[in-house]
Amino acid sequence: MKFVGFKMIFIIALSLMGSVVNSEETSDFKLPTNFKPISYELNVTTYLEDKFMFEGVVGIRMTCVGATDTIVLHSTSLNIDTKSVVVANGGENVIPVSSVSFDPDKEFMHVKSTVNFKPCDELVLTIPFTGNLTDDLVGYYRSSYVDKESNQTRCVSIRILI
Repeated sequence: MKFVGFKMIFIIALSLMGSVVNSEETSDFKLPTNFKPISYELNVTTYLEDKFMFEGVVGIRMTCVGATDTIVLHSTSLNIDTKSVVVANGGENVIPVSSVSFDPDKEFMHVKSTVNFKPCDELVLTIPFTGNLTDDLVGYYRSSYVDKESNQTRCVSIRILI
């Protein structure tokens, strides 16, 4: 079994990539309130045999509620191909992205556009990513045990902690 095609489509976001949060309060770790999420489409393929990693893409449909040129998300422990991050207007017309940057201390990802988004604009942000399945009880992780007869480690399950 070279890999297990573990494809998931969710209406919720993987905490991996974070989420777009609508909150009136602001603090160092809360997201700005410029965007309201509508839905998330997440496709993930998990490789179990020798790599213990995953790859996927998330499409986040959102509405702009406050003028800005930057989308801010929570993101941690992922490899994101910043050149492949796409913002589309209503899912059809691609809007140029001028930069994608990360603030690891706050676990933020900033997607800056070449245009200003206006209230009521509906956007789709598409982010391709890869990551490693960890043994920690955080994010997308694996559980295992040692088989006493064969003295081999066996994978029990793959879990997502959101």
